[in-house]
Amino acid sequence: MSGKFIQLTQLATFLANLKSWVGDLFLAKADAAAVATSGAASDVSVADSSNVFTGANVEAVLKELYDSHVADDVTFEKLVTPTTGKLASYKFTKGTGAGATEMVIDIEKDLMNDTLELVTITESGGKYYDGETEVTAADGVTSAGVYMKYNTAPHGDTPVYKYANMAGVIEYITVPQDQSTAMVVLTLDANHVLSAAIRDGSIPKAKLDQAVQNVLDAAPQKLNVPNIQSLTAAQCDALKVGDTVTLTSSNDVKDYIVTFKNETTGNLTLTYHDHESVIDVKYDKSSNNTWGHKVTQTTDIGTALHEADLIIATDEDIEALFEESGS
Repeated sequence: MSGKFIQLTQLATFLANLKSWVGDLFLAKADAAAVATSGAASDVSVADSSNVFTGANVEAVLKELYDSHVADDVTFEKLVTPTTGKLASYKFTKGTGAGATEMVIDIEKDLMNDTLELVTITESGGKYYDGETEVTAADGVTSAGVYMKYNTAPHGDTPVYKYANMAGVIEYITVPQDQSTAMVVLTLDANHVLSAAIRDGSIPKAKLDQAVQNVLDAAPQKLNVPNIQSLTAAQCDALKVGDTVTLTSSNDVKDYIVTFKNETTGNLTLTYHDHESVIDVKYDKSSNNTWGHKVTQTTDIGTALHEADLIIATDEDIEALFEESGS
């Protein structure tokens, strides 16, 4: 029912009350006795075949009420600016000047505005309930769910409630029950607030901004392997100069640095060194263009000194040195 409509039965009650109010008001004037004893609401005839009155109809009825009492020094007007929050306002005035008495009649924008309520209808044993009150199809309820509950007799002493199914205008939001593999975990709290959190370690590099990927690609990577001579082709492809490959077999932990890689010739060298030796593990690509271990070379730092670069002194050389020094 539109907020600009008044049911006929409500209007009859309204007019009866209006006559009573106007009559009571005008009793304050000695010459207003005729208004106080005016007829019942049925004395005011309204030609309308429908069962509702629009705002325009209400104005016509009020004007008819005025016309029936125009001889009683009553004036009537529709206010240019209605009372704040009202659809329209009409003013009845008895008398003139300082002794005039006024009454303003306000028409509500929505007669049901204060009766609207969202309720959840539940089902039990094939019947539907609003709380503990059973409701049926005659009330507008044909299934469980969220309904708009409204009073079709907002100005009556006894409310008459109807229900409008909100299934078509309410969007339900739920979150997955199992989010164990999700990168972003969603949460919907009791206040219907939706939030999201990133699961630690769940975002792959491919999902990151390209600029971030570029930084990661340029940074040295670290790879742990149980055997330095058994790198897979995929591991060799991913390695670049400066990356670290850590041998973690048993208690022998060694950090090998990628010291050389040439994709064109298919050569890759990983180097480890300490105070005793230098170890070069070399890979190359075979005829089927697949990386494979080629050779491991170990060079002891002590034997790496070239003996040819040492001067071996004879007894004669030593005596000659003493003679030159004057000893």
